[in-house]
Amino acid sequence: MSLTSVNANLKILCITHSDFDLGPHIASWIKNQQHTLTYCRPFQGQSFPSLDEFDWLILTGGTQCLLEKKQYTFLLDEIDFVKRAIASNKIVLGFCLGAQIIGESYGQETELSPYQEVGAFPIELTLAGKNDPILKDLPQSLTVAHWHKYMPGITKTATILATSAGCPRQIIRYSPKTYGFQCHPELCLQDVEKAISLFYEQLPAGPYIQAKEEFLGSDFSSMNHIVVLILNRLAQLKNSK
Repeated sequence: MSLTSVNANLKILCITHSDFDLGPHIASWIKNQQHTLTYCRPFQGQSFPSLDEFDWLILTGGTQCLLEKKQYTFLLDEIDFVKRAIASNKIVLGFCLGAQIIGESYGQETELSPYQEVGAFPIELTLAGKNDPILKDLPQSLTVAHWHKYMPGITKTATILATSAGCPRQIIRYSPKTYGFQCHPELCLQDVEKAISLFYEQLPAGPYIQAKEEFLGSDFSSMNHIVVLILNRLAQLKNSK
């Protein structure tokens, strides 16, 4: 793992599952706020750090399927690691596969989404979402990026904060400090360009598979602005119980 900033207020650990790292807008926010960022890449065989080495855990997306998690030993270890991080009162934020890993850490199996979603499509905040500490004051309908065919498992105490026409579990609050985003508001144009070049031709046709030209023409800066607002609000949760 490599340290990317010093003298930070928060120690942020990012676990990645592919060659995609955090988008530049998130990295810039971390640097500007004088937080520290370290990466852990268990898919490359890197070991997980001790829990006292970070305050905040970010889990990125990836190509692995959690319905086949026994094929990926590192995912089984990661699920246990996330479970311990949650129990230690860390802030935990997961995107796509990361959200599914959070669900698995609560003992809930990942499920097939009603529709595969690839493109920029609106999500709708629920009443709970409109009143949630990290989402309040946002528009009820938000257009964000998507690239998934699965969705996180949910506990009896989890709260669904946003849904979409293609997937009923877009944003989930598992606890006051643990949030899963099945959608991808964190992606930037460069991320989508790379994903399209690698994976788009393998996609089946479907009602929520957007033409790549339309996807690439999306307003990623507005999505990323929402993420920065959410990060600011999450940072305020560090000292809460």
